Amino acid sequence: MSKRKDAEKIYLEHATQVDTILAYSENKFRVAARILAWFYGGSSETWRKFLAKRKVSKPIPKEVEKLLRKITTK
Repeated sequence: MSKRKDAEKIYLEHATQVDTILAYSENKFRVAARILAWFYGGSSETWRKFLAKRKVSKPIPKEVEKLLRKITTK
């Protein structure tokens, strides 16, 4: 299985989380790719290329934004 297919499979299973990470990183693919590689494995370069092709931009749910704010302020 190729790296691209691995990223696609993970995305299909965790689309909401991946989209939230991308949105929270202000659509900066390199930043989001490093976070995704840490959470889900693979290389940050594979994730960066995958995200650049997807161009996903969904709003972050208010509950998620509130949680992330709590995490980052402590």
